[in-house]
Amino acid sequence: TGQGFCRVGFSPQSKLNHKGAVFAKSSLFWGDSPSVAIRGQNLASWDRSVHDLPVAASLSLRLASSPDETGDHLNKVVEQPLLLGMMRLMQYPELAQPQALLGFIERCVERGLSGFDHADIYGAGECEAHFGAALQLRPALREQVQLIGKADIVPAAQDSSRWQVKHYNTRADYLTQAVEGSLKRLGVERLDGFLLHRPDPLLRVDEVARALDDLVGSGKIGWLGVSNAELLHCQTLARELPLRCNQIELSLQAQDAAWDGRLHAMESEGVHVLAWSPMGGGRFGPELLRALDEVGAALNATANQVALAWLRKLPGKPVPILGSLRWERIEEALLGAELQLDTQTWFYLAQAARGHEVA
Repeated sequence: TGQGFCRVGFSPQSKLNHKGAVFAKSSLFWGDSPSVAIRGQNLASWDRSVHDLPVAASLSLRLASSPDETGDHLNKVVEQPLLLGMMRLMQYPELAQPQALLGFIERCVERGLSGFDHADIYGAGECEAHFGAALQLRPALREQVQLIGKADIVPAAQDSSRWQVKHYNTRADYLTQAVEGSLKRLGVERLDGFLLHRPDPLLRVDEVARALDDLVGSGKIGWLGVSNAELLHCQTLARELPLRCNQIELSLQAQDAAWDGRLHAMESEGVHVLAWSPMGGGRFGPELLRALDEVGAALNATANQVALAWLRKLPGKPVPILGSLRWERIEEALLGAELQLDTQTWFYLAQAARGHEVA
């Protein structure tokens, strides 16, 4: 109607989740504080008893969580140029003391970087514990940072069975304990976001949905997502849960998702992409490095800034997760955050990485 309203038809089998999202062939998503008006009623205030409630064949929906109510940023989990990955936090001697790490976090926040990507297995939990110790030195800082957690990978050393095998665990009790463990180590009451770390072939959708739904309902998790998931994984879980993002490996070195339709599909489904290893883990080949230097010289930018600009031009504008915690690398990325590539430059770099021109 031009006022943020739309009329959508659903079958009698369509269902509402506890936040009023309609799950039919695809799902509708919004931010942390949805305002969903259905025939004059605000479902944001409905209690959880509406889960699985059949709905009428025609609904009027108003989604008002995006900044401008147009849906342009409807499902983005972060509005900043990059996230900082905490996987290698314990490898930085200059951040070894909680006070030093606190200063680093404060500096990041001052520069507009408030998102920190954690996982329970990073440093066998030490990364979360160390980050939590720093936050305890200034508790008020918690309100200025966004903490993302991940779980479901069980390293072989933590397997209590006779087989001592690395595996995935998405049982409800395990996920609940993993989230509570992360909260305890971080010294906080809530993870802003939580992702299933790896697709589990033994995952039971109903069980996972109930567990995560309960964790969101109890206030221990803000929003939900997946990591390293294929499109079918996202679509299957999105029928039961409001997935906000998928964290995947994505870079000039790992660009298959840009060519096989996955990025377009996730954008269409409302799933925001977070890109881990955006610099290819330092594995860029000599031809690509030469091309990055060449483009950088032409644009008065560094090779790293050009590589991140290539990523940002992709559908859905993926947000890179920077693995380096060296301040000079972070500052370099921030200074190049506005760099844009034209179409020909994007393809020139893609060709250098792939080793052949497009068909």
